[in-house]
Amino acid sequence: MSGTRTGGVGENASLDLLGRDRTPFLPDRVWVERDDVWVAVDRERDPRGWQASACADIPLITQWDNGDHTESDPGVSATCSSSQPSVVKRMLDALEPRDGGRVLDVGTGTGWVAALLKDRVGARGSVVSIEVDAGLAEATRHNLAVAGVDVQVVTGDAFEEGGVDGLFDAVHVGCGMRVIPQWWIDRTRSGGMIVMPWGTDFHPYDRLLPLRVDRHSATGRLGTGLSFMKMRAQADAWRRAVGPEGWFDNTVRWEADADGADVTAAVAGCGELVLGLLLPGVVKVVTGPDADGDRTAYLYGHDSAAALGFGGGHGVSVAEFGPRALGDAFLTALRWWLDHGCPDPMGFGLTVDRRGRHVWFGSPEGPVVPPRLP
Repeated sequence: MSGTRTGGVGENASLDLLGRDRTPFLPDRVWVERDDVWVAVDRERDPRGWQASACADIPLITQWDNGDHTESDPGVSATCSSSQPSVVKRMLDALEPRDGGRVLDVGTGTGWVAALLKDRVGARGSVVSIEVDAGLAEATRHNLAVAGVDVQVVTGDAFEEGGVDGLFDAVHVGCGMRVIPQWWIDRTRSGGMIVMPWGTDFHPYDRLLPLRVDRHSATGRLGTGLSFMKMRAQADAWRRAVGPEGWFDNTVRWEADADGADVTAAVAGCGELVLGLLLPGVVKVVTGPDADGDRTAYLYGHDSAAALGFGGGHGVSVAEFGPRALGDAFLTALRWWLDHGCPDPMGFGLTVDRRGRHVWFGSPEGPVVPPRLP
């Protein structure tokens, strides 16, 4: 939820790290993570707990299920949060907003980050913030007005241009992205930065991606790990995590010449994002281990699916269905990763232009990713 592991900061992380307290931008009820469970903290019922949560260097969920869930228990999907202050600092440091600049903020949320951006561009600069949720946008306009911060909040879909005009010196994106809209690049001045959490459908986590714009192209290397809520227009990858009806009873099956430990690293370890780069559009679900230590990785890609059994001290079994031959494609991608020394995601980068997305390894002039796979 727009966070990472916490670190040591002072009594008010948002104020200490970023110079502006996030407390005035928070709703009366927030949710904090305790022992892998999201727990509601209500300002009226537990004012000290609420204040302590607001001041901590942690992410806070502020909305569930697009606002349809109003109970204190967690909803199905978190749809708005106040990001962890140390993560926000990392992103703003990468963005390099300058005094007098014009910044586009994608995903207004509570409005706190929009206020931070305005602090950095100063009185001569301007911030335009786009929020797809009309209720959140209205609440944020109120929060910003009460705080005395001059930010233009636009209700719209930032994936589809969102109803804003003009050029920007920088674009800050506060939601996890899978597809990067070309209009963000076209509307950013050359030399400007676009900073976002970015990842693949293969797993739910993100990487910091700072892109430097050069006319209608933007290039940048993947950075450290993040976890952000996905843009609503791109939040449905998990819905594709189901194969064609009856696929498992109509599979081609074989025993693969692969090591279960390598598969584990690729589907539940440091290789996850890299395998996602090598297998674009593929969604992964891993189950287990069971009592025998066996696990299964299910791969789904539109009209194709595969299941790989591994762990438990035996080899890797494959069952695949459909024209993409996802089991074979996965094993080929795994061999590529192993043959290249199991590179970390920070060895990869993206170039995005009007021709589409180009993933590279090593440098923008380096090998194309994915290579020619089955």
